[in-house]
Amino acid sequence: MRATLLALALAGLLVGLAITAPPAQAAPRSSSAGLTLITEPDAGIAPIYALLRSAQRRVDLVMYELEDTQATAILAADAQRGVRVRVLLDSRFIGHYNEPAYSYLKAHGVAVRWAPSRFDLTHEKAIVIDDKLAAIMTMNLTPRYYSSTRDFVLLDRGHRDVAAVEATLAKDWAGGGTAPASPTDLVWSPGAQSALVDLLASAHHSLLVENEEMNDQAVMGALEAAAHRGVTVEVVMTRQSDWASAFTALVRAGVKVRTYSSSASLYIHAKAIAVDAGRADQRVFVGSQNFSLASLLYNRELGLISPRSAIVAAIAAVIRRDGAGATPWSTSSTPKPTPIPTPKPNPSGAVLTKVSASISNSTPAKDSRVTASCKALDQKGAPISGAKATFSWHYKTTTPVESETTDSIGVARCTRDIGNATSGYYVRITISVSYKGVVLTTGTGFTPQ
Repeated sequence: MRATLLALALAGLLVGLAITAPPAQAAPRSSSAGLTLITEPDAGIAPIYALLRSAQRRVDLVMYELEDTQATAILAADAQRGVRVRVLLDSRFIGHYNEPAYSYLKAHGVAVRWAPSRFDLTHEKAIVIDDKLAAIMTMNLTPRYYSSTRDFVLLDRGHRDVAAVEATLAKDWAGGGTAPASPTDLVWSPGAQSALVDLLASAHHSLLVENEEMNDQAVMGALEAAAHRGVTVEVVMTRQSDWASAFTALVRAGVKVRTYSSSASLYIHAKAIAVDAGRADQRVFVGSQNFSLASLLYNRELGLISPRSAIVAAIAAVIRRDGAGATPWSTSSTPKPTPIPTPKPNPSGAVLTKVSASISNSTPAKDSRVTASCKALDQKGAPISGAKATFSWHYKTTTPVESETTDSIGVARCTRDIGNATSGYYVRITISVSYKGVVLTTGTGFTPQ
C-alpha cells in the first residue's frame, strides 16, 4: 500500500501538483516552483521506480553504483516498449559491482556504456526523463542501503537545467570532456571546489551541513572562517576515524560537529548545505560531491544550488532533526599526530627516477590500523628526501587523500584506521610522488577481513 501511494503521489507531482509538508516534521517530499525534493530513507525507493516508469520517449541515467535489479528491470522494460534508454556507469572504482547491471542491460537491448576514464571516478547520480525533468541525486541505486541511508533527490523541471544535464551526459557518453556551458545553479565536478567554498563564504547567519567525507582543506577553511565571523555552523556526519582530525579542527574553530556511529540505524550519505535558512537570501545545495579533493576537482559530479524557500526549509529541517539525534564531537577523542621527520638535503642534481610501495598488512581485520609506504630513489639509487607523496585510499564508497613527505631514507608513510571497511573488497592505494617537477606513480593495497 505504501509503495502504491508513493507512486500515485509521484505521478501527481510530475504533472505539476504541489505537495504541502506537514508542519510538525520534515516531509519525505516538498515542492517549490519547478523543484521537488525527495528525502530518503523517509520516502522509500518507490518514487524513483515510478520516475523511471514514467518515461514516454527517453531515459538517460548516470550512476556511480547500480545494483538494484528492480531498477534495471524497469529500464529494460522501458526499452522494450520503445523508450530510448541510455545508461552510463562508473568503471574506475565500482566497476566490479556494476558488472551484473551492465551485463543485464546489454543483454536486454539497453544502450549501456562505461563512463569515460578521463575522470578519476564518475560519482554523479542523475536521471533525465523525456528532456523535461532531471533528477539530481545524492543516492546510489543500491538496495542494501535504502532503509538506513540519509539521501536527497531533487527533481528539477527547469528547462535550461534539464538541457544542460542532458548535454553533459551526451558529451560524457561520447568520451567526456569539459561540461558544456550550464546555468549557474548547476555545480559540476571537475571544478566544484570554488562554487561550494563561495557558497559557504556567503553565509551571514547559519550553515547546516551534511556530508559523507571531510577531507578538503578549502571547504574546512570556509567552515572555520564562517564560525569565526559569528555564523552558527552545524555539521552532521557519520563518524569515521578518517575524519577525526578534521572534526577536532572544526570544533576548535567553533563549528558544532555532531556524528552518528557507523553502527547507527541512520548513515549520513547526503551531501547538502543549507545557507541562512529562513532568511531572505537563503540557499541550499544538494549534489553528489563529497568534501574531498578528488570529488571536487577530479571526479565527474553534479549538484544544484537553489534559493527556493520550501526546499531550503525542508532540507534544513532534516539536518536539524538528524543533528538532534547525533552525538557532539569531543576533541579529546583525537590522537596526537606523529611528528614528521625533518628531511636531509639531497645531493645536487638528484632526479626522481624510481618509486616503490609496500603495505604493512595485506589482510587486516576491521578497525585495525594499516600503513602504506613508498620509497623514492634518484638516478643513482640513492634515497630522495623531501619528495611529496600523495596517498589515495580507494575504499568502496570513499576515497580519502593524504599527503606525506619522504624522510632521510626516502620513505613516506601513511597510516589509517580502516574502521568498518567492506570485507573482501580490495582497497587500492595509489601513491603519486613528486620532486622537482618529476611525478611518478606507484601503488599497493589490502583486502579487509
